[in-house]
Amino acid sequence: MRIVSKGIITKPLNDKNFNSNAFPCIEKLPSGRWLGAFKAAEKKGDCDFVHAVMTWSDDEGKTWISPFEPVKLPDINNVPGQSCILYFLSLGAKRVLMLVNWIDSSDLSKPYYDPENSSLKDTRIFFCFSEDDGETWSTPELMNTDPVRDPTPLTGAPFMLKNGTIVCQFEINKHNWDRSDWVHKSAMIFSEDGGRTWKNFVKVTEVPDMFYWDQHPNVMADGISIVDFFWTLDGKKQQYQNIHARESLDGGKTWGDIWDTGTYGQPGQPVDLGDGRIATIDEAPRRGGSGRVRSKALGLAFGLGPAFAVVGALFAQLLLDGKLYEFQLPQWLVFDSYRYNYAILFGTSAVSMSLSTLLVHLYRIPLPKVDVEREPFKIAVLGGFKSLISNRVLLIACCAYLLVYCGNMVQNNMNIFTMESVGIAPEGLVGYQLALRFSFKILAGFLLGWLLIRTNPKVPLLVTVGLQIAGVLWVLLVPGYWFMLAFGFMGAGELFGVYYINYPVCCSPKSQVRRNIAFLSLISSMVGLSPILYGWISDTWNLRASFWTALAIMVFTTALVIIKLPALPKPRPEDLSEADLAEDV
Repeated sequence: MRIVSKGIITKPLNDKNFNSNAFPCIEKLPSGRWLGAFKAAEKKGDCDFVHAVMTWSDDEGKTWISPFEPVKLPDINNVPGQSCILYFLSLGAKRVLMLVNWIDSSDLSKPYYDPENSSLKDTRIFFCFSEDDGETWSTPELMNTDPVRDPTPLTGAPFMLKNGTIVCQFEINKHNWDRSDWVHKSAMIFSEDGGRTWKNFVKVTEVPDMFYWDQHPNVMADGISIVDFFWTLDGKKQQYQNIHARESLDGGKTWGDIWDTGTYGQPGQPVDLGDGRIATIDEAPRRGGSGRVRSKALGLAFGLGPAFAVVGALFAQLLLDGKLYEFQLPQWLVFDSYRYNYAILFGTSAVSMSLSTLLVHLYRIPLPKVDVEREPFKIAVLGGFKSLISNRVLLIACCAYLLVYCGNMVQNNMNIFTMESVGIAPEGLVGYQLALRFSFKILAGFLLGWLLIRTNPKVPLLVTVGLQIAGVLWVLLVPGYWFMLAFGFMGAGELFGVYYINYPVCCSPKSQVRRNIAFLSLISSMVGLSPILYGWISDTWNLRASFWTALAIMVFTTALVIIKLPALPKPRPEDLSEADLAEDV
């Protein structure tokens, strides 16, 4: 994309109600004036005051007048409301149609979206007209969306067919008092008299457990066909899908089958290029985009990384035992004193870690657009810890991490159990055990990265703890040399340390990620007590009893993750700071 010119809509100075600015739209009028609008609020999440504002430019976007709220929306049945979003449509000459969303503001303590029952505050559509290029507006009128009585948030600007029919696009949600299962619907309603009356409501999508939201329709070059793009979520899998699309050949009255476009992300409005091709600007949103990049990075790092560890493990076995399978070191390379063997082993490790330090030094991390304000030490530590434990999802995720970490620490007893299971001293097989651990970790590293891309952050939690459960069961049930495979299962499951940390990252605001992970790392030092517990159990009963204990801990962790943790974690709106909102348009 080549930028030929640009301008900035400057927000009013020292006005907190313009801290967060989102949902922009621009409409070009026949006079050459550009109308612009957006939602302005104190912050991105729920807050006491929001309003939809507009502005205009008479020099093709280079300069803009100060944004202002064009109309005040009336109460509905004595219920006060606020404007939250607005869109324009030029009707020719200086006449303009404006659609405005009204939201119930009678109880500001309630969230706009209630995740407990997937409901919205009451949301309605008003419309009004301007006869002077947007400078003044008629009294807002409530749109009659019969038979729909549910919340109807707008999804974009209205558009016009070649026969003059105006199409209004919106979604249908449900009220807070409605306890039925939510079936998301994308919809349209039409006006054949220039926007004065609205009728012929049509549902574009209505599929249980599928969310075809943020629809972006547009009329094609023939003036009657409509192509509609959807940001698509599979509700059962809790996984974002490729962009899906649907087409109407009769101006939105009926619709063909929904199809997968093969492109991932959040769609923009389609544009007919007139030669059979359709263009659109798609966005890989933060909920999917950065997560996908992180997933690929984790898959590569913990898929390729363990391969180097396998080589290191086999080198350690060769150095300590003097042989590797049938291969034996020349006699002049075999040291009788274990001190020299370990000195060479640790010296080689020191060189490897020094190289890692050099590579880390080459990192280039871009500075944030808005830096996090540094808090006093007492507020940052005490207040930050209080914030962590008050976040139910984050607290449960941290507890699950500590529990699975405790279960993983039984590997020390597994090593000791080698003599009982195989009949060989542990040090005679330690290199092979390490090689199995990291070989299995290679496959698991790639698999878990792929799973995170294709599913959600919760799935790798269940897979890694499941692998460790399999490892402990293998120790208990399989004797002889086959017992060694347990170290492979445990090695693959050790990647819990990556994905159980990734989950708190997902549900922490950007400004609090480092602090929350620091707290988690600090608390995890208590896991160092678990070997004492396993040692006491082994001394009091036997090694098998310690394995049953670890198995019980990990089964409980699995149940905790399944029941208490959502598939798609996200930060709480009340935790978001100005730095977290810096991505707003």
